[in-house]
Amino acid sequence: MPEAPRRRGRAKPAAARPDRHVAEGGGAAARRQGETPDGTAVLGWFADALDRLTTVDLGQRGVISDLYRWAVARQGPGLALAAATALRDRVAPAAVVLIATGWPDRPHVSPLVAETDGPPGAALLARALNVGFGSVPVFIVEDTLVAAMTAIAEAAGLRALAPSEAIAAAASRAPLHACAVLPLSAELDRARDGARRIFKSLAPAAVIAVEKGGSTAPDIS
Repeated sequence: MPEAPRRRGRAKPAAARPDRHVAEGGGAAARRQGETPDGTAVLGWFADALDRLTTVDLGQRGVISDLYRWAVARQGPGLALAAATALRDRVAPAAVVLIATGWPDRPHVSPLVAETDGPPGAALLARALNVGFGSVPVFIVEDTLVAAMTAIAEAAGLRALAPSEAIAAAASRAPLHACAVLPLSAELDRARDGARRIFKSLAPAAVIAVEKGGSTAPDIS
């Protein structure tokens, strides 16, 4: 006798399936209810996911959760979305975006030794800003790290030029994906003077710090 067709197992209703995340954004909630989320809901869900991803305490230092809570108390929820929105509102084609990165590590061994997590992330962000908005990313690093940052930027698909050349390249018909890498002294007074010159000459539309150490305000301990 022919074998009776087997019935495929039916998926459990959505309400019976445990949520994969403790917290869900509007887009996930709308999908769970069978609605078609609008772009805002999807964007909010994605931004919430980024916030959760970037606040995972992989090093188990017990600090990131406090920093995130304090940032939300000051800025409001949705930190990734707030940052992306601010860049969208401020960055235009050919506008300069300063990206400070680089963290010298063990200078007693060599001034060329630095942490390696900030610059690659900064380079990818710069590439996204250049491709998405047509902006001109300018990296700011210690003078000993210029060569390494230049190599990282070019590995990310950018072309390191002088600032004036990178700005001129933004008007080119064929995209060059140009950037610039500028040194800034590690000595405080010289760094302040250098920063003033950079701001005056380039008039940046935005300033971003990626894994960049710095002094806090006098009233913060």
